[in-house]
Amino acid sequence: MNKISVLSTTVITIAAICLIIGCSKDNTLMKDANLANDNVTIAEDLLYSDLTVEELPDCNFEIISSVPLDEVEVEMLKYVREEEKMAHDVYYVLSGIYKKPIFNKIMESEQDHMDKVLCLMIHYNVEDPASDEIGEFTNDQIQELYDYLIDLGTKNIIDGLTAGAIIEDHDIKDLNDWMELTVKESIISVFTNIVCGSGNHIISFSDLLDGFGTEYSPIYITETEYQDILDAGSQFCGF
Repeated sequence: MNKISVLSTTVITIAAICLIIGCSKDNTLMKDANLANDNVTIAEDLLYSDLTVEELPDCNFEIISSVPLDEVEVEMLKYVREEEKMAHDVYYVLSGIYKKPIFNKIMESEQDHMDKVLCLMIHYNVEDPASDEIGEFTNDQIQELYDYLIDLGTKNIIDGLTAGAIIEDHDIKDLNDWMELTVKESIISVFTNIVCGSGNHIISFSDLLDGFGTEYSPIYITETEYQDILDAGSQFCGF
């Protein structure tokens, strides 16, 4: 397919996205200093991103800050993008071993989390560190955690569910810590929704572990924070 055909296909796809999610003024992404044009819409951000049609994320939320990212914020987006990929990849592996719907269901949720972080990265022109390969990461800490969780989670179903709880435990702590280092409302909004989803996930893993007569003890968040999540029950988490 030549370049003109690829561009035409991309434009048609983006137009379809606009029809579905509404690329109106209410959905306008404010221009960041890294981007070339004023009044950048969600569809235009995607068009400038060099992604193929198959890779286009669902960026159906508003980015309301036009202030460029600092170095810490760039690092946090790269880290969280790979952290969510790590969760996705562990659940992918575990879903192939254990016939428990929870692994496949939460894997799909983690893909959505990855996509929302990618939307921020596209808007702020941050290079995506995420590999297309399952289990491969550029961040050494995330690679080590993935290797540990795969080693743990593939032993038996109880350890598999425990690995899932550890992922969500780690995710909640990390995201809450990162949010202390930014004032950008769009980043905080995305991270808050991911934390909400992780809370729902850890509740699910805790309930299933209870069914096996096993109680999860948090490693990263405090026991009080963990109990508050369990007491609150599942929440609606929307972007």
